[in-house]
Amino acid sequence: MPAAGWVKMTEKERALAQRWYDEGKSPSTIAELLDRDTSTLTRLLCKQEAAKKQGRPSALTKAQVDYLERKLDQMIVKADGQKMITVEALQKATKTKAGTQTILKALHERDIYFRKLREKPVLTPADVKARKAFASTYRHKSRAWWLQHVHAFIDGKYFQVYLTGAERARAAKHSTFGAYRRPGKGLCAGYVKPKKGGLKHYTGVKGVLLQVGIGGGKVVTVHEVTGRWSGQAAVTFYEALGRGLAKAWPGKRRYTILEDNDPTGYKSAKGT
Repeated sequence: MPAAGWVKMTEKERALAQRWYDEGKSPSTIAELLDRDTSTLTRLLCKQEAAKKQGRPSALTKAQVDYLERKLDQMIVKADGQKMITVEALQKATKTKAGTQTILKALHERDIYFRKLREKPVLTPADVKARKAFASTYRHKSRAWWLQHVHAFIDGKYFQVYLTGAERARAAKHSTFGAYRRPGKGLCAGYVKPKKGGLKHYTGVKGVLLQVGIGGGKVVTVHEVTGRWSGQAAVTFYEALGRGLAKAWPGKRRYTILEDNDPTGYKSAKGT
């Protein structure tokens, strides 16, 4: 049992002791210089004994944490976003005797924190199969091939319109991520921005939905959709796209276009 007031040797002390020992100083001399027990320096320098680990033993071994991480991943994948997997549920499923805070600490050491689920289009098995088939066929095509053989890549984008300086300033604030500040200034002027998805804000004019076709390294057509996007709106866009393609490739009767998986417009009965 170490004496009261005992402090473990630091890495700096160990380095100094080793350097002095290499220079020819005896363990007793080094012990006196560092105000340490001679037996401690003898074990370190002469016997080359590894330092004993201090403090309480770890409640979870590496193998146990590996199992917790693996089980957590399995539970989350099985839940498929339909319910939240808690640390308590993980503890119960793995029959771990360690407490939830100990489990959390072990997960945090592996950079596993509770994070918000990301949102993206959910693919069906048929979608995954179709995408894999497409990627396998076209993955090795060169940039020149895509420019030559695909006459138009089409997609739509909704743009909010800001007519006044005040509205443009409000929009610019959404793109600012953060600022350097002292604690306590988080709610001061200049350190806050409007909450996205909060209260609805009317800018004074409706936004614009543009459908664009790009091919051969240039814009083939830009079409503004009036009203809601639908199968009929897709037909109107295809007519505008056809005129743009005819102008870009005069004399050609068939075109290859690449579009997204859109059941509302492009893939609707009218759109096809």
